[in-house]
Amino acid sequence: MKEKNIHSHDGVPLNYVFSEEVVDGPWIVFVIPFGLKLHHVKAFFDFFKAHYNIFAWQARLILETDSYQVESGQLTVDNHAQDMLAIMDELQLDEVTPVGYCSGAGVALAAINMAPHRFNNLVLVNGEYTLMSKPDCVTQFASDIDNLLPIASQSQEKAKLILDKIKSNTDSKPNNLPKDIDLAFTETHYLHRYGMNYLSYRDYDFEALANQVKLDTFIVAGEKDEQVNIRSAKTINDLIENSELYIDEQGDHYEILRSESKTLVEVWNYLSMRV
Repeated sequence: MKEKNIHSHDGVPLNYVFSEEVVDGPWIVFVIPFGLKLHHVKAFFDFFKAHYNIFAWQARLILETDSYQVESGQLTVDNHAQDMLAIMDELQLDEVTPVGYCSGAGVALAAINMAPHRFNNLVLVNGEYTLMSKPDCVTQFASDIDNLLPIASQSQEKAKLILDKIKSNTDSKPNNLPKDIDLAFTETHYLHRYGMNYLSYRDYDFEALANQVKLDTFIVAGEKDEQVNIRSAKTINDLIENSELYIDEQGDHYEILRSESKTLVEVWNYLSMRV
């Protein structure tokens, strides 16, 4: 897995990793959620690199240093989608298969609507589609986030208040979470940017984007996912004409980040038939 840096269409720096071990092999882009570091893609890369070439990138600006000045207009879904296309251009790729995970699923939908000719199949895993107007699609986690992040987006001072509140919560976290999975909730400047990004993301109509997808699509949902729920996945599945839904009865939100998980196996099985 090699790491490189480029500047996107608007000059924003991007860090990305890629594995190009299969000569003339098909390409996958693993679209990870906002606020995740690139080490979180290791299990995915290790699982697929023997038969596919892969790239992934760290979402723009959220985890930059405190001295880096970030404006809300830089953190939009369109810009995240353009970042994907910029890396495809850098790697000289005409066509890829996106595997969008969590908020990465929304970015994948936006990119496909932006440049449909550059994608062949689509995989959406534990997608966050912010269907806040549909109560049965909203988890308690999503509701809490929707209350906190708009406040954090207002200023670093407000973000610090939210961060202090989070840190004062003595509830123990599950011990099986991937390392640094909540990094965006550990520093004031991270959380402030994460909040700005969330407001832009929430404003997108992902149902409308899904309704325009003409690609064969595989949607994965986890029965034990506490962040997004199966009803949300079913809603998007019903909107995509050539889509099938798989529900992992034992899967939580992080299965795709774990080595040899059932989610990775099911995505492999789907891609082996389609790509």
